[in-house]
Amino acid sequence: MGDIDPATKKGRKRAAILDVATRLFGEKGYRDTSMDEIAAEVGVAKGTLYLYFPQKLDLLFAATARQKLEWFPLVIYPLQGPGRPTSGSSATSSRSCCCRRSRR
Repeated sequence: MGDIDPATKKGRKRAAILDVATRLFGEKGYRDTSMDEIAAEVGVAKGTLYLYFPQKLDLLFAATARQKLEWFPLVIYPLQGPGRPTSGSSATSSRSCCCRRSRR
């Protein structure tokens, strides 16, 4: 799965798509976010978007999985004891974003 590696052009494009989709899903909700809108914000053709994610639901699952991977250390490391990283990465900003959304 070379397209997931952020060091590759495909990996960076996939990450950009996930970044935009995650933001729009959070702001507008899944139902009110269109693939056209995501493609336009990323700056790719809609067909290109579908090469990476054949269905909008695939994009939602990928965005959700990525967030879970970012949050995992914030949950597991504190349970394992001192000396583990618990802040600083994009996981921290994801956690604060999630907390803000859950308070609405």
